[in-house]
Amino acid sequence: MRSLLLTTVALACLASAAAAWGAYQADIPNGNAAMRNGVAFPGLGHESPNGGDALNPFGEAFAAAGYRWTVALCQEDSDGDGQSNGFELGDPLCVWAKGGDAPQRTDDISHPGFADSTTAAAAPAAMAAPTARESNEEGDANKFKCGSGDAVMPTEQVQYTEEYAEANQCCLTLPCKYEKGCWNGEMLPLYSAPRAQAITKEQALFTEETLLRAKVRNGEVVKTSVASMPNNSWYRIPVPHPKQDPTYEFFYDGIKSAFKRTFNRTLRMPVAVDAFFIDDFTPELWANDETYENDYPGAGYWIHNDCSNFRICHGETGYKAEDLTGNGFAFVLPIVLPSDVDYRDGHAFMPAALELYNISHGYRDPATGKLFKPPNRSWMTAHRYNLGEIIFFNPFRFHSGHVPRTSEFKAEDNKKAARAEVVGFGVELKESGDYVLFRMCKGSTDDSIRKKILATDVNPDSDKGYTEKYFDSDEEVDIHRPLGALKGLSGDEL
Repeated sequence: MRSLLLTTVALACLASAAAAWGAYQADIPNGNAAMRNGVAFPGLGHESPNGGDALNPFGEAFAAAGYRWTVALCQEDSDGDGQSNGFELGDPLCVWAKGGDAPQRTDDISHPGFADSTTAAAAPAAMAAPTARESNEEGDANKFKCGSGDAVMPTEQVQYTEEYAEANQCCLTLPCKYEKGCWNGEMLPLYSAPRAQAITKEQALFTEETLLRAKVRNGEVVKTSVASMPNNSWYRIPVPHPKQDPTYEFFYDGIKSAFKRTFNRTLRMPVAVDAFFIDDFTPELWANDETYENDYPGAGYWIHNDCSNFRICHGETGYKAEDLTGNGFAFVLPIVLPSDVDYRDGHAFMPAALELYNISHGYRDPATGKLFKPPNRSWMTAHRYNLGEIIFFNPFRFHSGHVPRTSEFKAEDNKKAARAEVVGFGVELKESGDYVLFRMCKGSTDDSIRKKILATDVNPDSDKGYTEKYFDSDEEVDIHRPLGALKGLSGDEL
């Protein structure tokens, strides 16, 4: 009787374990169809076919991804057999989404957790060789990665706790003793936005008067505009690099110091950065109410990620894509604010701010499996500016310069009707672990702009290059086309 009872309990436990893993099969392409050496393997994440025991390498990777099928998990080769998880499971292009269409391939499904199990399926054409848009003669665009993997804010079902961070040696917030974020392995963590004072109020006012307004008064710069923002324009004014003019050395020293204090890393700054100066910051030109509710006329004009800037601009530093890890950051440093409130007290109605969204480059809509860009500001959090205070953020997270509602444009908070910020990027060097900073060289935040706007580029460190270092897929092009009234314009027209 006791033996029968133990057998019954053991079978019940085994059934329970198999059922537990079975609940995850729908979260993985062909999750119930994997074979290992001719044997069905329903317990896909475990060492034995029926589950209930230790996790295999794929099971560990799936758990680390929050029990979700992410682009990073798809692209990973968990068992080290030379085939990606997605290729073995029939999703070679990493486009499958739960609840959507069937995986690209449903036969010859091998096991991604064991090196002795591989598929004989042929690689699809899109995977076998890059297209003209994805590579060039130097191969820089193809080698330079612009973020990947788990590109959406963790859901309530996945709790990224301090215990999780310790166990996985990753960062939830900054500063952190580890060197990767908990979501997609990047540093800085995808959803952090740390701040640090880079220059003082007096230094900001000095830069505004002696550089920005002086250049405009003297007629040394002209405004930049693009077709997708026909009513808006701005000045691009380089902040002289110490190698060119020591007057503004404090500016570069301040950025490097702020970076060091925030990340405990060294930042190299080989090129001059650009300030973007708006001297007609009025609600008539810069407010937009409809874009908070729908995609007409212009949410897509501003919402962007900086993959294009990384691909176009990093070459000005003298480093090649193969010198860089692809791990990067972006920053915005306000040097002119429209309000005269105390410069350390940005508030709820400060019309100058950074918009950060909860999804990033590479995110696919779970319902359709297609790349997704937020169509309006409903997923946005505004990070209000303080004068001289730098905000670091992940460049592959969708973001925008703040576009306030008309009601938020209060006259008492916009006495100058002007704003200016320096925008730049940093990327990690493979050899040293230092970061190298480069400027936002395109001249526009519009992601559909894939050329440097050379007509107004007066930066002495500009290499005057065009689009050779930025090619993307047709699918990426489509999500960056302007929405609403300008939706019909092609990328070449912009």
